[in-house]
Amino acid sequence: MVLKTTAALIGLGALAGFICSKTLLPLPWMLGPLLATALLSMAPDMKGRQKILEVHAKGKPMAKGVDLAVLARKTPGFTGADLANVLNEAALLTARSSGTKITNELLDEAVDRVMAGPQRRTRVMSDQER
Repeated sequence: MVLKTTAALIGLGALAGFICSKTLLPLPWMLGPLLATALLSMAPDMKGRQKILEVHAKGKPMAKGVDLAVLARKTPGFTGADLANVLNEAALLTARSSGTKITNELLDEAVDRVMAGPQRRTRVMSDQER
């Protein structure tokens, strides 16, 4: 499994540097007032996504035709939290439809929900939304 490194980018006025995510120690040349902090996170590759999906799929009732490798190919750019949300959303959709197993169709709908949010039932804006 290949996961890219996560590091914190620290803006220090004219200087900028990284803090290692494993040691949480700044590089020695990073001195000065802290002006801004941003976290950079690289998404896992396909094999990493597949492993993450396997971990989060444990204990969830999956249909026989579900292939997590195919789902991993459909989710480039997803983080581990996004992948966990996909499986949890698929489980919720299964329960709402009175199903007993998570199917490929429900996983596809869950991916859409995680990427774009729940489907809107109407296109008419309410007065409150205006």
